[in-house]
Amino acid sequence: MQDKLLFEVDITEGSTSEVAQALQLLDRDALANGALEEWGERVFTDNRVRQALGTLAAKPPTELINLLSKAVGKPEVSAERLQESLTRIIDVGEKGGPAVTPGPVKTKKPPETPPEKGKQFPLDHHLGGKPAAMVDLVEQVDEFARSLGADVSRRVRKFYVGYYAGKRSFLTVEIQRQRLILYLNLDPTMASPWNDEVMRDVREIGHYGMGDTEYSLRAPAQLDETKALIKSAHDKSS
Repeated sequence: MQDKLLFEVDITEGSTSEVAQALQLLDRDALANGALEEWGERVFTDNRVRQALGTLAAKPPTELINLLSKAVGKPEVSAERLQESLTRIIDVGEKGGPAVTPGPVKTKKPPETPPEKGKQFPLDHHLGGKPAAMVDLVEQVDEFARSLGADVSRRVRKFYVGYYAGKRSFLTVEIQRQRLILYLNLDPTMASPWNDEVMRDVREIGHYGMGDTEYSLRAPAQLDETKALIKSAHDKSS
């Protein structure tokens, strides 16, 4: 049976504008010009590549280990060490595919007992059970944030994903089923571009991670605006 992409839009959550942005992929123009088909193809392909990488990492062929050994260079790394590294990087599950674990129970306020300080989680800790549309947005935000400079590092915590420029946080991402909540290290009075429909000042509101400006990301159409804000937060923190 051929896999099919399920595009989910919760019309009971979020503002009218936010829901409208998500529904744009289903309107007549998007269907006619192939925008929905193109987006769906990208999501399907990424998912298949992710599964293939998980399978290769679980039992890497000799050719792959040899290529990695040459690419890594000196000092040499044993085949066993290379395979162990592959499984850590791709986070292989018990059945040979990418590990997927249920996401945490989400609350509006920080937990009374914080997670163990410094404990890292795999990114799939936040992706388990999430719609393909959200996984695609997470991957695009993650790729963009990490491309901003060699100083960028990612720390995956129990309730959020944090991005740092050196030692300074510039972006925190909370991953939900219908949206990504971004907290940016930007002064809300100076953040630009500002969009009242999806942004708010959270200086006096408790939330996970760090950042005074909140952005609600639901649809690919928001990515250009989102990336501009992430870059501004990174540049400010560098």
